[in-house]
Amino acid sequence: MGLSLTGFTASCSRPGAPALTREAFLTFDNLTGDASLDWIAQAGPRMLEHAVTGLPTTVPLAAAAVRDAYLERATRLVHGYFEMRSGKLHFEIEVEDAAKHRMIQTAAEDGQLADAMSRAAKILDPDARPFAASPAAVEAWGQGQFERAVTLDPDFGLAWLGWIEQVAVDPARAPQERQTVAREIADRAVARPGLRSPIDKARLELADATLHQDDAARLASSRKLVELIPADPSLLESLARLEMNSRRFADSARDYRKLALADPIDLALRNQLGYAQAFAGDLDGARKSFEEYARQPGQTVNALDSLGEAGFVNGKFDQAERAFLDAYQKDPAFLEGATLWKAAHARWLAGDLAGADKIADAYWQNRAKARDPLLVWRRANWLYETGRRQQAMELLMHAPPDAANVAQRQLQVWNNPQSVPSNLAELESGYQHSIPTSDGLVRTLYADALVRAGRKDEARSLVKLWPLPEQTDLLQALMYPKFIELRKTLQP
Repeated sequence: MGLSLTGFTASCSRPGAPALTREAFLTFDNLTGDASLDWIAQAGPRMLEHAVTGLPTTVPLAAAAVRDAYLERATRLVHGYFEMRSGKLHFEIEVEDAAKHRMIQTAAEDGQLADAMSRAAKILDPDARPFAASPAAVEAWGQGQFERAVTLDPDFGLAWLGWIEQVAVDPARAPQERQTVAREIADRAVARPGLRSPIDKARLELADATLHQDDAARLASSRKLVELIPADPSLLESLARLEMNSRRFADSARDYRKLALADPIDLALRNQLGYAQAFAGDLDGARKSFEEYARQPGQTVNALDSLGEAGFVNGKFDQAERAFLDAYQKDPAFLEGATLWKAAHARWLAGDLAGADKIADAYWQNRAKARDPLLVWRRANWLYETGRRQQAMELLMHAPPDAANVAQRQLQVWNNPQSVPSNLAELESGYQHSIPTSDGLVRTLYADALVRAGRKDEARSLVKLWPLPEQTDLLQALMYPKFIELRKTLQP
């Protein structure tokens, strides 16, 4: 949507809850001497993983190697081998305590892969589900022949998922063709009434919704997956992030809070929770979350910056300024001094332009020391957005040679109102696919287009939260003047 300088950028268990077992399924060793059976080395552990997915206290993890399992914080490692005995496949599977490095379970099974893995899974966990698919379809799936697998067994959900993923990254197809074909396959898959696994069906629905860019369907299928696989925090985190980007801030805050309670070690979740709370209007909750986030080593300055942004979007400009200035004082190099840029905007929007200019001057000094080639452009943008447009244009007309190109482009934008996007459908799409922390410009232009279309109620909801200062786009200096005008126009 914009006229960007570099391309438009839109920037332990809970007490009483059962402990989760993070179980990593490692590649089996093929001891048969027959390379044509190598596919079983990956397929076997994948089937065991599938069998325990959805159990209330198990988080299954696919790991190619032991180091991957430890990176995923696995508490148990499932590994094994297979060989031929009396003309039949024989499997030996062991479960190892990842911390104590000792075996805690074993299983030995003979026979056809799917049956053997289903029996082994029951030994490892009595609540494990059988792997239901025909032997021929399992072999085709294991060998990556997904289209053949679904032809042999049309209700084999994992094969449909594999086929969609295979097409989506197929280097032999053009990007548009990949999307089109993947959508067609996903549509066919979700239309199957007899898909055996509810979890696979939900994953297929999520894939289909994603390929169709249907955010409402993505939310619905993501929520269904969280219900079906309650032990997997990664799914809840994906849902919380999706809710955040869909502007369902209270829902996002609720789910980030669940994550933070379930995993108090991961303090980074507090930062995400804080933003969700701030955008939902819960500044006290956001402050507490950022204070907890600040306890993580090296995150004090980032937490202050986050706290400043939380106050800013809610129009608490005095609080925002203090947090931004505290962040700058602790680390002037953080975000290349952009905390000063944000503090200047907070002071200006609080009604003190003279004080804001002083903070902005400190920012210019910071950027001059860094030999920032865009310094003149940044100063001109500040003058333009704060109402000194003639001064801004004169500054750019006398820009030094290294800034001449961007100065000329900026002047063309300011002198040409037609350069501002105004197509309602395009702005709506841009807004829907933007991120709340960096949606200010597209949200403002979209709200303006809604007002011009006579849809003031919809526009009113878009100007409740203040946009955060950005320095990414040639249209940026138009944002705050237009946003302030919209708020006056849309006052009830």
